[in-house]
Amino acid sequence: MGVPSSQRPSSEPTWDVVVVGAGNAALCAALAAHLEGARVCVLEKAPYPLRGGNTRFTGGLFRCTYGGLEDLIPIVGDRDDPSSVLVEPYTREDYLRDIDRVTGGQADPELSRVLVDRSYDTVRWMARLGVPWEFNRAVGAVQLPGQKVKLPLGGALRTVREGVGLSDSLFSLVEQAGIPVLYETQATELLMDEAGRVQGVRVRTPAGLQVLRARAVVLGSGGFQASPEMRTAYLGPLWSTVKVRGTRFNTGEML
Repeated sequence: MGVPSSQRPSSEPTWDVVVVGAGNAALCAALAAHLEGARVCVLEKAPYPLRGGNTRFTGGLFRCTYGGLEDLIPIVGDRDDPSSVLVEPYTREDYLRDIDRVTGGQADPELSRVLVDRSYDTVRWMARLGVPWEFNRAVGAVQLPGQKVKLPLGGALRTVREGVGLSDSLFSLVEQAGIPVLYETQATELLMDEAGRVQGVRVRTPAGLQVLRARAVVLGSGGFQASPEMRTAYLGPLWSTVKVRGTRFNTGEML
């Protein structure tokens, strides 16, 4: 499949921001930087037909705080019927408690606070950009007697058409913004000056090794779950032969 012309690299040698990866986090970072006036490019290790990282494999569920249905209606808009669902408030304390529970108390407190305190505004921001949302009637939802569905606590929202829809929406927004996506381009190394400041990234492309200079580099390149070597090294030998559901391109180079 050919790459749209808007996604071919610019001839300019220096970018304001280079984003490594092309999943949800990476593309949201690219759009945010673009909206602040930065010259941005996105590096996607996968070829065009397999783009999108693990985002494409998800159910599109998002966890965020909300006080009730009135907070969710502006996000969902007219794509779903609020009269057919019930939802309980999901507070800041609820979210922090859940993080503490599922991580055994090992989550970073400051990062957890940032995640929780910005969760609702982030989802609202994505909706304003044009990402379509609906009520999560699938995972964890309960069908009550009659027509109403009780939405799961904290997981009341998901993107339309799940992860595939989320990925397609974000790529469409990136293309509309004129942000180049460089496919089959694998970041291999951060470039730093003598003071330790990041100056760009070294990449491997079908044409060979190249250097992309940048004032900032955002790493949104996922984990190492598709690397048997790293799974064995960091999770143990029993993880060497597991079958991984997801993209085969998350192999942890930038970690």
